[in-house]
Amino acid sequence: MAAGDLPAFSRYSFTMPSEDFSELVAAIRARPAMYTGGTTLRTFNRFLRSVFVFGIEATKSGTLALELSESGRIALKFGKLEKPVRSDLFVTLDIVSSRYLGIFELNFVALNALSAEFNVSFRGADGEEVFLQKFRKGRLETGAFRSEEFAAKSVEIDCILDQKIWQFDEPLSCDLYLELLRELAYLFKGKTFEFNYLVKGEAYSAGFHYPNGLVHRISRDWTFLYWEPLLPLEFSGTSEGIEFEGALCFRDPEFEPSFVESYVNFGRTIAHGTHVQSMIEEINAAISEYAAAHYPLDKWEISSKKTFEKLATAIHVRMTKPDFEGSVRESLQSKEVVEPIRDSVARALLNKLEESPEKADRLLRDFRIYDEEWMSRVS
Repeated sequence: MAAGDLPAFSRYSFTMPSEDFSELVAAIRARPAMYTGGTTLRTFNRFLRSVFVFGIEATKSGTLALELSESGRIALKFGKLEKPVRSDLFVTLDIVSSRYLGIFELNFVALNALSAEFNVSFRGADGEEVFLQKFRKGRLETGAFRSEEFAAKSVEIDCILDQKIWQFDEPLSCDLYLELLRELAYLFKGKTFEFNYLVKGEAYSAGFHYPNGLVHRISRDWTFLYWEPLLPLEFSGTSEGIEFEGALCFRDPEFEPSFVESYVNFGRTIAHGTHVQSMIEEINAAISEYAAAHYPLDKWEISSKKTFEKLATAIHVRMTKPDFEGSVRESLQSKEVVEPIRDSVARALLNKLEESPEKADRLLRDFRIYDEEWMSRVS
């Protein structure tokens, strides 16, 4: 399995007849906040992010195109599908599911239920329509529940939000969705994201495609226009129920701002957690090991605080059952990620230090203790 790829999908063992789906739709419309986290614009934005993530993973699509309008119309196109799809993919729970995505698939059902109109069109290689379903407030009006797989090269969803349910105090923000799609393009390395939108009646389009994923993340958000990144490297690995990838380099804290971004299952962990903590601890261990081997007479002050100040990094962990702290999952607490991340980071950083002794010496300058003993030895 290539680093960054998700494992093969597995099917649920149950089916959902159309009458059960109708009952689920009714339950969602009666208590929407239970399924979406709320009906405000802020909760909708988080909800829509999970819709994007699940749609990409469920279809194994290579592209996602988004169109939206201030009136509440949202159009999604998942293109370059890598596997056959099913007509009930976005409207029932009898679908394929990644073990990392948990309950994300329910959000597509909720988007259907909480839309005044919800249309799903499956299209072939030449753009011809293979199958069409039309829903009104979650009720199927055109098409049928059909579970067999069939060939389609793209899936298009066009929906109009039910304004009686969604309570937005401001229009949908183009700037927010630009940044959202850009962020997902970093996490879905090599996939293409497109955003089409209107500003004062003028049509605009933006696209994002990052073949190197998180490497592009730290290079864009860090001030590389002015300072050369020190010892840039990538790391990745897999363990039972865990996959991770990341990129890091070092910076000059006197001139450049700190940059640490961390994610779990495509969601940002604002307060970081065990994945970032284990990475920093192993960076400290690798620097200490290198310093002891190459400068045995010198003394060092290597701490997590100093390392954090010098670090520019982004790390993404995908795991089956993450354990979080905080009401909005701002900190990962899972202990099982510690050893795999430590092993991967240690190997990558030690190799980089040995390959680049001059740059390694530049890094060590900020950790060396310049006491009288050191001064007398080098004078």
